[in-house]
Amino acid sequence: MKVVLKENTWLDRKLVNVGWGNGYVVVFQDHPCYKMNYNDIHDKYPSLDVHGGLTFSESLESLLEIDEFAAIEQKSGWVLGFDTCHMCDDLDSWPQDSVFRETERLKEQLLEIQLNHGQDSNS
Repeated sequence: MKVVLKENTWLDRKLVNVGWGNGYVVVFQDHPCYKMNYNDIHDKYPSLDVHGGLTFSESLESLLEIDEFAAIEQKSGWVLGFDTCHMCDDLDSWPQDSVFRETERLKEQLLEIQLNHGQDSNS
């Protein structure tokens, strides 16, 4: 799994308060969330907890024009992410280091899902 952060540069902070950016975790073909829509992931794994919920799921291949994603060597990944553009999000509550920590927390939960996947199917 790979963690990617992307700064919110597409929104004018003079017009709207938003956090520093979005956090993404790239999972690969051996992960049970590979190619799943983010809504379906929340339905299947309701204990998954990330700021504002998952708001993004897309193939890595479709994002290769973005530098942060182009740097990932294995191109067959599935990108899952969250944003900090919710009501009451701002740079004070969601600076870059907070986005990083939340992305790492998402990664840990996705690792747990992967580790427990075989056990779930045997139950």
